[in-house]
Amino acid sequence: MLYPLSIALYVSFVVFSSIWLERALHPVWVIVAAACFMCTVLNENRSRHMQSMQILFLVAFHFTAQINWCHPLYLILTAREYHRTQSIHRSVGVAVFYFVLYSSIRLSYSPANAYDLLVTIADLFSSLFVVFLIFLFLQVQKERRQLEEETRRLVSRDALTGLMNFTEFHKQLQALTRSTEPFILFLLDCHDLKTINFEQGYSGGNQLLIKLAESLEKAFPDALLIARCGGDDFALVVPATQNGRTVQNCKELLDHRVGPELGVELIYGEAVFPEEGGTRDEMISAAERKLFLVKRELWLKREENMLRAEKLRVVGELAAGMAHEIRNPMTTVKGFLQIAKENSYNIEPYYELLMMEVSRVSELTSELLQFSKPHAGDVRVIQLQESIQRAVSLAEAEANYYSHLICYEPESEALYVRMDRDKLVQVLLNLLKNAFDAMPEPGTVTITSGRTDEWCTIEVMDTGTGMSEQELQQIFNPFFTTKETGTGLGLSICHKIMNDHGGSIEVQSREQQGTVFRLTLPLATAAQKVY
Repeated sequence: MLYPLSIALYVSFVVFSSIWLERALHPVWVIVAAACFMCTVLNENRSRHMQSMQILFLVAFHFTAQINWCHPLYLILTAREYHRTQSIHRSVGVAVFYFVLYSSIRLSYSPANAYDLLVTIADLFSSLFVVFLIFLFLQVQKERRQLEEETRRLVSRDALTGLMNFTEFHKQLQALTRSTEPFILFLLDCHDLKTINFEQGYSGGNQLLIKLAESLEKAFPDALLIARCGGDDFALVVPATQNGRTVQNCKELLDHRVGPELGVELIYGEAVFPEEGGTRDEMISAAERKLFLVKRELWLKREENMLRAEKLRVVGELAAGMAHEIRNPMTTVKGFLQIAKENSYNIEPYYELLMMEVSRVSELTSELLQFSKPHAGDVRVIQLQESIQRAVSLAEAEANYYSHLICYEPESEALYVRMDRDKLVQVLLNLLKNAFDAMPEPGTVTITSGRTDEWCTIEVMDTGTGMSEQELQQIFNPFFTTKETGTGLGLSICHKIMNDHGGSIEVQSREQQGTVFRLTLPLATAAQKVY
């Protein structure tokens, strides 16, 4: 509105000046030409031909006014031409053309002398200067707009993927919640990104994020918002035309198109507006809850698979060890029987050896059964000191035979634990026998017990040869033994018994300095004692 008003005021000034200075050919013609020119200015955007008529009426106005003050109007039309075309070459041509028209009319009413010739040249330069000044001004404005757009893009967009960033997403989501149109919010998590970063480096992970962004834009062309909220977290907002149907369609696209195309596992949680939340924070919280449940379920499945794999590995190792241990005595028995059959030998001289090997196999199978079967069901509250005293009594005969000494001073405070008494005695007897075997010379086995908060401890310490670091790392593995006649299942069974009763067994040892086994068990509660 300012542009036509300014032109109208200036045209009125030229008309007034032309008539008052008596330069006009005829006042009526000047007014008519000025009115026609103003009509073309007001309607220049309605028709292409209006621009041609505009210069025609300007020439008529200039010719009837017979005054040089029409020159600014030519410059204004030149500037308008550049603004429309944005072409410097075309604008220079138009400026020269307008200059020729202006100069031709000016020379028609002005005397042709040296001064007028110089004025004409000055007018040409002024026309060109206007074009270049407008060009420079518009270039600066264009660069400024581009810089502002780039700044706005950097502030609102993720630098890696080009999607909305966290801040812009929250702002846009807040605006969406103010409307009444339903939509669905998906919070996505690329679950395998850490593995990809580890295997391919961060460049491989970045390429995956870029491809994921492109895949989301391609799979959801009608999405209201697609954003990267940080790391491997993405957000997707789609219009909910049919809530249940739309959610299912989006899930199918994510599960069967986006994820498989990239070779990654996408997990997500969704929330429907306004059913599951009326504000931005409510929507995000609802989607995060579902995403957390999906992550938890996935984590539980992976833990279950890892546990199953670990069990299969242990079973495999156990079976391999058992087969190896049984094969040795059975090979001996089979060999003797084959030789006796082929040569009609009397096996009576080898009877004890054969029976010893058979007994070894029987001992292995019985210990294996004990190791693999569930823990005993005879669990009740027992006094710790009584069980320790019973184990000491059972081991005294063997200790005396090897001239070993067992030292045990019971605690003054009675300690109660809830477990199978026979199992605890079995663990203590196993540790005492191992202590005797570890002392080639007469030594001392010291048993102590104590209490720490809600736990009780039993320590069995010997003065034997101790163990190396390598032996300590394998001591609880099935079939590992440092004894010539051992099965390697004793400590494994002890470890299982302690775990079955909610306790633990630890060992500390140094070569030539003895070994300490520490048993830890939870103390019985007051309610368990009453029961």
